[in-house]
Amino acid sequence: MKKLFIFLTSLFVMIIFGLQINAQTLLLNEQFDYPAGDSLTAWGWTAHSGTTYTIKTTAGSLSYTGYPAPAGNKASLTVTGQDVNKPLSTVVTSGPIYVAALVNISDAQAAGDYFFHLMKPGSTSPLVARVYVKKDTTVTPNKFKFGFMKGSTVTNLQYTTANYDFNTTHLIVLKYVVISGNTNDSAFLFINPPISNEGIPTLKAIDVSQTDLDVTAQAVALRQGTATNAPTLTIDEIRVATNWNDAIGYTGVITAPTVQTGTATNITQNSATCSGNVLSDGGDAITERGICWSTTSNPTVNDSKVAVSGTTGTFSGNLTGLNASTLYYARAYATNSQGVSYGANVSFTTSVPTIQVINIGELRSKTADNSTLYQISGEVVLTYKQINRNQKFIQDASGAILIDDPNPAKITTVYNIADGITGLKGKLYNYFGYLEFIPVEDPGPATSTNNAVNPIVLTMANFADTNLMKEHQAKLVKLENISFTDANGTNKFLTNRKYRIPTGSGSVTGIVTMSYSKYYITSRAKADISMFTGINDISNDQTGIYPNPSNGKFFIKLENYRNIEIKIYSMVGKLIHKQELNKAVNEIDLSGFGKGMYFVKFTNTNDNKTWTEKVIVQ
Repeated sequence: MKKLFIFLTSLFVMIIFGLQINAQTLLLNEQFDYPAGDSLTAWGWTAHSGTTYTIKTTAGSLSYTGYPAPAGNKASLTVTGQDVNKPLSTVVTSGPIYVAALVNISDAQAAGDYFFHLMKPGSTSPLVARVYVKKDTTVTPNKFKFGFMKGSTVTNLQYTTANYDFNTTHLIVLKYVVISGNTNDSAFLFINPPISNEGIPTLKAIDVSQTDLDVTAQAVALRQGTATNAPTLTIDEIRVATNWNDAIGYTGVITAPTVQTGTATNITQNSATCSGNVLSDGGDAITERGICWSTTSNPTVNDSKVAVSGTTGTFSGNLTGLNASTLYYARAYATNSQGVSYGANVSFTTSVPTIQVINIGELRSKTADNSTLYQISGEVVLTYKQINRNQKFIQDASGAILIDDPNPAKITTVYNIADGITGLKGKLYNYFGYLEFIPVEDPGPATSTNNAVNPIVLTMANFADTNLMKEHQAKLVKLENISFTDANGTNKFLTNRKYRIPTGSGSVTGIVTMSYSKYYITSRAKADISMFTGINDISNDQTGIYPNPSNGKFFIKLENYRNIEIKIYSMVGKLIHKQELNKAVNEIDLSGFGKGMYFVKFTNTNDNKTWTEKVIVQ
């Protein structure tokens, strides 16, 4: 029983002692825990200047990572109004005074003015350790700088080199050191310092020879300056102590930093940019932060890395020395005394290298792997285009090639036939022996217009030579002295359009295409076939047989032609039906003649021109 009593007594003493050594002694802890709209003078603050605008509390509070949790509301300061002060509970006659506060600046003036200082209650002189704010209009969007000096001579005023964001909560710590003697106290200002230790001040007062703070009574003060100089802001959580930890609310608990990884941008063949954000330093100084990367997931600082100066907040690092066409993983990291913390993985793939070629001929000599990027530096001419897969045929003096650009099309510029195009970039693809160019971007407006491309004259024998025709793929060519042995009107040259082909010979111009390893000439328009000169075409919406195939009963549609005679022949040439057509729609019945293919010969009795179409009975 005696042993148990001794143990419990010892434990009680240890707990009490622990509370004593961890308790934080504050000379002032102002959380503005008063109803919103109340004047500060109703809650222990004293007005020492100005009457036009009473400083009041407004709803809401300010917070900062690692700083003690807020309670209550906040105070709002504007311009040209009341100035107030609140005394410290204990006067400091020697050593440091630490004053920490959270501020959120919503606006400032380019001239700048002070909003916070120390003073002797009941006296307006001296006002020491003045904290200033001024707008920096040289940057867009505008930011602001903090300023600081011990006394009142503005020539001693110093502003921060760094800029700070408006409408963002910042932690400021004013350190004033009372030193024995006169006009020798020192003063310092910290902006967004690490929570766990004092570190290096952001600004140090250079006017130490100015009048010192009174050592019989001391207070913190809020000031609303002139309309042309002063900032507009809110302030909260003012804590005053004689040591850093108590003023800053640091309890001695240190954790690893909290880090986020941003996105990868500006990706090239060999480099990229990745962003990060150190959300919290974990209560200790950040000794290094940056981006690490690797070709495997979850890279660490033992892989490739780039260190970026700074502590908390956003940053970005440039990743260099990368390999083209390679998948990489990157993570932001930050280090403090507890170790290294990482953000989440982000992945990106470096771009494919672009090989410059002078012309189409050189392009066609390259490897068609549907991967390597090629760019034609010279100008090419558009010889034909079609809606199907947004295909375009281009040609220059060295060769020709088909551009295959399926939806969503990469080339969005609308070009006309004979337009010049420069800077085409894409990949090569071998489609069953026919070389195609797959674009990856729009080359922009035409670089010239009305370019002449003369067709190359070939023979039908040339088309049978596959080795030769491989060199002429996609080119504009011409066949001369061509005649059609089956000129019966069923040959189709344009989609959904039929033509009556007269007898005789002529020339055919078109693009060299390929299907099932055989080469063909594809005419671009009726004008490419010389025999069509002066001959009217008959479109499907003007004449036609339907349904075809049929069960023997079908209709002949004939809208724009009159005085048409038809003769229907069997496969062996026997005439089985004859009729004059003078109606738009005419019904024909061959159901009694059996299944098979029949030929319908049309004759225009006005000009004796004829054409033939096939009909199938099933």
